Amino acid sequence: MAGDEVEYPTEYMNSLANTRQTTWAEDSTEGVRRIRDALADRSTFGDLPELAAYGTVFEEVRTIYLETLRGVKDDLDAVAQGIRTSAQQMRDRDDQAGAAFLELWQRWENGPLASTRNHEQASSTQSAQAAAQTAESAEAATSATAAAPAVPAEPAERGTPADGATGGTRAEGAVPAGGPASDVPSPR
Repeated sequence: MAGDEVEYPTEYMNSLANTRQTTWAEDSTEGVRRIRDALADRSTFGDLPELAAYGTVFEEVRTIYLETLRGVKDDLDAVAQGIRTSAQQMRDRDDQAGAAFLELWQRWENGPLASTRNHEQASSTQSAQAAAQTAESAEAATSATAAAPAVPAEPAERGTPADGATGGTRAEGAVPAGGPASDVPSPR
């Protein structure tokens, strides 16, 4: 049973504890009353030694039975109380879990989220603002270069693969467009 989970609705558990305990209490009280108040006692069996001995046995058995029934009643009361306690603990845990989710929802809904707060704080520094301006300038230069008609360089200017040249036509000083970091947003 280790690791197995048993779940019961708490309302059912309370109903079980309350209604069953009432039935158990009534039944055990009635059982005790019938045995205790029985018409027979030691004197009922008469004066003959064998019957008197049986009367003594009957008295002892009745005492044992009554004490057992009282113990059963105590055990059943403990079971009912345990069920009620268990149900209350489940409700308390549900309430605690609900409160935790409510707190999380309120943080999410009302903010600020730590990520938003940290982003805004990091983006508002002087160095972040300077980096944003540099990125905007580079983007503007790239846009201007991309909009200008490309003038092919003379083959002699481009070099040949034997010279180690790649044959590219980019003008000196032009900012490259694209590449692995082109999808990284600029800090703003």
